[in-house]
Amino acid sequence: EYFVKMDEGFNYYSSASQWKYNSKTSLFLGADDRGVKVVTPSNVDNAGHATGFKVEPVAGGSLARYESNLSDGAWHHLAIVYTPTNGTVGTMEFFSDYTSYGKLSYNNAMPANSLTFRLGTGRDGKLTTEPFHGKVSCLRVTKSALDIDGFLHADEVPDISEMTTAGFWAFKDGAAGESSNVLTNSVDPEIFLGRATAAISSTSSAGAPPVFSSDVPGRYVYSDAFCTNLLVVDPQSLHFAPGDPSGGGGMVSFAEAATAMTRLDAYTVEMFFRSEATATYRTLTGWKTGDNVGLKVNLTNGKSGTDLSSATLEMLTNNNNSVSQYTNQIAFTDAAALTTNRWHHLAIVCDNLSGTVSFYVDYVRRGTTGLANYAPLSHLPLVLGSSAFPVKAVTEAFGGYIACPRITTRALGLDGFMQVADRPSSDATVFAWSMEEGASMIGAVVTNAADYAMGNRMSADNTKVYCLHKEILPVYGQPMTPSSRVYWNERPMWTNSASIYFRGYHSLAANAANRIYAGTEMNFPASALAACNPTNWTMEAMVRAEYLPDFLGSDAKYGALIFGKFGNSSAPHSTPTQFPRYSWMLSLMPSGHLKILWAVDDGNAHTDSSSNYGGRTTAEALLADRRWHHIALTYDADARRFALYVDYVKVLEPALDYPLHDGPFPYFFSRIDIASGFEGWMDEIRFTGRVLVPSQFETFCPLSGMVMLFK
Repeated sequence: EYFVKMDEGFNYYSSASQWKYNSKTSLFLGADDRGVKVVTPSNVDNAGHATGFKVEPVAGGSLARYESNLSDGAWHHLAIVYTPTNGTVGTMEFFSDYTSYGKLSYNNAMPANSLTFRLGTGRDGKLTTEPFHGKVSCLRVTKSALDIDGFLHADEVPDISEMTTAGFWAFKDGAAGESSNVLTNSVDPEIFLGRATAAISSTSSAGAPPVFSSDVPGRYVYSDAFCTNLLVVDPQSLHFAPGDPSGGGGMVSFAEAATAMTRLDAYTVEMFFRSEATATYRTLTGWKTGDNVGLKVNLTNGKSGTDLSSATLEMLTNNNNSVSQYTNQIAFTDAAALTTNRWHHLAIVCDNLSGTVSFYVDYVRRGTTGLANYAPLSHLPLVLGSSAFPVKAVTEAFGGYIACPRITTRALGLDGFMQVADRPSSDATVFAWSMEEGASMIGAVVTNAADYAMGNRMSADNTKVYCLHKEILPVYGQPMTPSSRVYWNERPMWTNSASIYFRGYHSLAANAANRIYAGTEMNFPASALAACNPTNWTMEAMVRAEYLPDFLGSDAKYGALIFGKFGNSSAPHSTPTQFPRYSWMLSLMPSGHLKILWAVDDGNAHTDSSSNYGGRTTAEALLADRRWHHIALTYDADARRFALYVDYVKVLEPALDYPLHDGPFPYFFSRIDIASGFEGWMDEIRFTGRVLVPSQFETFCPLSGMVMLFK
C-alpha cells in the first residue's frame, strides 16, 4: 500500500487525436515474468485528466477504478491485498481510497524471497516506456493480508489557528469511584482525544487504575484570572493510588495528538493537583517527544519527612533507556507552598520561537530556562500520574488527585491561567467571603478557613509579631440578618448564615503582655495576577463595631483597620525597605468616624511624614452605634477619586492629585502593623475589579415570607 498524488497541471496527451500515457507505472513488484504493476493514470478524459488507477498482474487480468478527474492535486491511497489459498493459488484485491474495486484469482504466486520493488517505472524491458509522473509516499509492505481498518490512514490536519484551547478534560465521563477507562476531550474530541491506559504495576506492589473522584479544587473552573469564560461546573478529578513507596500505580496517557499539535510554536500545559504520596520521587505529569527526549514534573519530599518540599521541571534524555540525563531543569523548593493534601495549580509554558520554557506553581513563576531540545507535543504528548518513559513508569508513580488538565495553543501568561471558585463569580469579582462555612460553628475559632478565591483567609503563622494572642483569635458569629439571602445586583448568591467576630484589645486582661498588638490579620495574599490588582475597584463588607479603638498609642493617626491594601515595595521610589507602608486603607477612629488613608505616586520618595500620603475623615461618627452597616469603598483610576458609601449613601468623595500608589500587595482586614486591631463583626466581604454603584452592591432579602398586595 502507498499514497499517490497526480499533478493537476500535467497533460497526459501526446497529440489531440491520438494519446498515449506520459505517465504509467507508479509501482511494480515481483519478478519480470511473475509480478503485478499499478498503472496510473490508467485512463484520461478529453481534457487530459487522469480518471483511473488500475492493477495489472503480469499473468493477465486487471482491476481498475474509473471515475471523474483524479488529477485533483489530492493524495489517494492505493492497496493491493494478496491472500494465498495454497502455495500457488490465491486472490488479489484492489483498494483505492479505502474502497474495494474487485478481486481476481492470481495463480502465479511469487515466492516471498523473490519480491522486488520498483517505484516510478515498470519491469525490465519497460523502463523507458512506462515512466511515472507524480508523487509517491509511505510505501508499506506487511506480511499478512490486511483489511481496510489496518491500512495506513493519512492525518487530515485540522486548522487550529483560531483555537485557543485544544484539550480540556473535566473527567465527568463516569461516576466517582469508577475506573477511568474512557476520557473525552471537552473541547473537540476530533482534535485531541484522550483515554486511560491499564494500571501500571511492579513486582512489589500492584497498582490500581485511576478512578474518578468528586474531590476538586472548586466547583467552577474559569479560563483565566478575569473569569471571563466558564469552562466547566462541577468537574471531577482522577485519583491515582500508587501502592507502597517502591512503586506501582495508575497512569493516564492521552491518544496521539493531531498533526497540527506537533507544529505548534508555543503551547501551555496546566492542571490542578493534590498530592497524597510521601515517597521521595513522584512524576506528576510529563511527555516525551521521542524515545530519548521529553519533559516531566517531579515532586519530592526531600528524602525525609512526609510533606512535599520541592517540584522540578526536567527536560531530559533517557540514556540507554536507563539513566536520566538532564539537559536543563528548573527546581523549585518551598515546603510551605507545596503542602501535601492541598490543591495546587501547575503550568508549563513552552515557547519554541524564543527557545524558552517557564514553570509555574500556584501562579508564581518559579523559573524560565532555555530549551535544549525542541519540545513539541507529539506522539503520546501528555501522561498523567507517572513518567512517560516506560523505564520510570513504575518507580515514579504519582499518588493523589489531578483535575482539569488543559492544553492551550498559546504561551499563556499569569492572567491566562485557569482559576477555580466554589461559588459562581461575576466577571469582575476578585474574591468574596460569605463566612457561610461557619453556619454550624458559631463561637468556634476561625483558623485558615476555606475561602472562595485564592490563598488563605487567615495568616497561618499565629505566633508572628502582630498576631501574638491565640486566645483571642476571631470566632464565627451571628450573621447580620439571619434567615436571609445575599444578592449581588439582584443576583441571588448564598444564604447569610454566619459572620466573623474579631476580638482584640478589650478581650484581654489589663496586664496582658503586648496588649496593644491584640488582633488577628485576615488577608488575601499578594498576587502578581493583573486580575488581583485592578486599577478600578470596589471593596465592600458588612461591619459592626463592638468597641471603638480607645487605646491606640503611636497608631492614633491610623485608627483600627477595617480593610486596606499594603506593601513595603517602594519602586519606583528611592527608599527600598520601609515606605510606602500602605497603598490605601479604611480605618475606624476613636470617635466612630471613618477615615480613608492613601499613598500616591508623585515621583518623590516616601517617608513616614511625606506629603504624598493623603487622608480624609467622614463628617459624622457613623460606626459609633454598635449596629450593622454596609460599607463600600470605590476607586476610579481615571478620575483619581475615592467614593465611600455607608448604608448605600455616599459620605466621602476625596480626589487625588496624583495616581494612587499600587502594586501586587496583599489585602488585609482587621489589623496590620501600623493600625490597631478592629473589634467587632464583619460579614459578606467582596472585592470587585470595577467601580460599582449602590444599586450593584450586595443586598439582603428574607428567605421565607411573602407580602401580597391586592387592589
